[in-house]
Amino acid sequence: MRLPCYDYNEAGCYFITICIHQRRNLLGQIQNGIMLLNAAGKETESILISMEKRYQDCKLAEYIIMPNHIHFIWINELGKTNLPDAIKWLKVVSTNAYIRGVKNDNWLPFHQRLWQRGYYDHIIRNEQDYEIIAEYIENNPLQWELDKLYQIDLTP
Repeated sequence: MRLPCYDYNEAGCYFITICIHQRRNLLGQIQNGIMLLNAAGKETESILISMEKRYQDCKLAEYIIMPNHIHFIWINELGKTNLPDAIKWLKVVSTNAYIRGVKNDNWLPFHQRLWQRGYYDHIIRNEQDYEIIAEYIENNPLQWELDKLYQIDLTP
């Protein structure tokens, strides 16, 4: 899935998308074009933001938590952090927090795993590319029903 012959330790900007397994709407809902995070979505957001503390040479520039996926721009400023390692950390920590939420706070259970295997990444190559992606992230809730990741979740 990764770009062959590219060193993901390199300094640079990356657009990342990670989907919930089976695209279940576990992180909140869209109402009138606004994303309303539930407790699981708020916890996921907190963990995503905490990545900057864990990986101090990196910056979370833009992000949106959607009902069944997250988008964010990750800036590796110094080239010390391996992107796949950071994504793995995010998935493990958020999955463990979600499991606690299911056990302690009656969050909706997930099937087999919280996140789909892998993730989508795009290496942001210039300012124009960055601006297009940042606008996409900002407008994602407004475009929810048109989004290819949109799925009506019929499970309770």
